[in-house]
Amino acid sequence: MKFIERRFRSENIEERKDIVWKFQGNKLQYEFHTDKVDVVKQCMWALENGKHEY
Repeated sequence: MKFIERRFRSENIEERKDIVWKFQGNKLQYEFHTDKVDVVKQCMWALENGKHEY
């Protein structure tokens, strides 16, 4: 159940494109983590759909 909760929280992160950044480092960290969320989503999709070669 925790895995599903994390999945939905990570999807909410991507919706926040209107953020005003106080520091450039915060923006870079956000972009880094957003990229990692995308990779995890792709892996989850591949596993759910039996596409293990992705």
